[in-house]
Amino acid sequence: LVLPSEQIKKLGIAELTASIMNEGTKNYSTEQISAEMDKIGSSISFNASKTNTSVRVTCLKKNLDATLKLLEEKLLNPGFREEDFKLVKKQYIESIKNEFKNASSIASKNFSLALYGSSVMGLQPTTKSVDNIELKDLKAYYDNYFSPTVTNLVIVGDVDEKEITPKIDFLNKWQAKEVKMQPIPEPVQPTEAQFYISNKTAAPSTVILMGNTSLKFDVTGDYYKNRIANFIFGGNFNSRLNLNLREDKGYTYGINSGFNGNKYTGSFVISSSVKRSSTAASLFEISKEYSKYVSEGVTDKELEFIKSSMLSSEALKYEAPYQKASFLSNIVTYNLDKDFTAKQNQILKDITKDEVNQQIKKYFVSNKLTTVIVGDKDMIEAQLEKAAKDPKYKDTTSKIKLKKLQ
Repeated sequence: LVLPSEQIKKLGIAELTASIMNEGTKNYSTEQISAEMDKIGSSISFNASKTNTSVRVTCLKKNLDATLKLLEEKLLNPGFREEDFKLVKKQYIESIKNEFKNASSIASKNFSLALYGSSVMGLQPTTKSVDNIELKDLKAYYDNYFSPTVTNLVIVGDVDEKEITPKIDFLNKWQAKEVKMQPIPEPVQPTEAQFYISNKTAAPSTVILMGNTSLKFDVTGDYYKNRIANFIFGGNFNSRLNLNLREDKGYTYGINSGFNGNKYTGSFVISSSVKRSSTAASLFEISKEYSKYVSEGVTDKELEFIKSSMLSSEALKYEAPYQKASFLSNIVTYNLDKDFTAKQNQILKDITKDEVNQQIKKYFVSNKLTTVIVGDKDMIEAQLEKAAKDPKYKDTTSKIKLKKLQ
């Protein structure tokens, strides 16, 4: 699926709708409702991403009733005032401009485009697309997509179901409607490794993102097993990547890799910001570590470290209220068994070295890797040209053909 031109012209509607719902309502100006929340030390925040819109509410228990009254007002009676629209639109355009000054933001945007193309997952709002958005577009988005039929509610705090149920009775006033969601297309897999560069003249460092599309989120299947397989490669401070590029070579302050998935898409990403003088050498070392990991796999000692580290970190994963809320949200979103963490721990305890190495060979596929580089183009190209003549580097660097992402 490629987005229709009309939708491309107005990318950013979901984000702006969430922003304006953080402003005034039909009965309160922005200043008035902000003052009410300040009085009781509460927070109500609307946010939108590519796949969902969320509302996060935090408050003291003694102020729960007052906070929920304000939530009812914000959720069911958004103001959609012209002055608020002009403000959030201006702020969003400025934030996009600032993102294009940041190498990491540029790399992230370009990496999504390289992996997913002109789809809802690949394209990002631009200053032009946001400038095309009108207030009526936000009202239509709210009318079409805000509905209890596609909403999950998670509550974490010193309240039980009997106590909280009557307090959220106002949600019964929320008009239910059928919501038609856009299909998320399966990305086209590259047939060979791809290399893209975005120039940032005289940048002091180079941002490197390397990876490919991969599995959607799951808790006991190959996606979870890939997290185990990645742990020693780039999933912790003592990973092979970090020990090489940070501790041994001093090319970077840190490098990591990981599998990231949701209901609709998944990806594997290696990420780092390296010294610009070490860009070509960093690409070589990453490729070397990747190839070695695929061919040799993990050792017995590494598997022991993976198990002990992941099991100990799992025990602390759901301590804070926001962590518990995220945990419960995942159970609802993905229809998980309540004891899924116990099943994960059992998989982790039982998995063998051969099984981990099978995961690596199956899902660490070098000929599908897409690399996005943001840095000083002239300097990077000169480094690669020089490295291609060096017997140590030429087999790897001679394959790198940098292209500009369209």
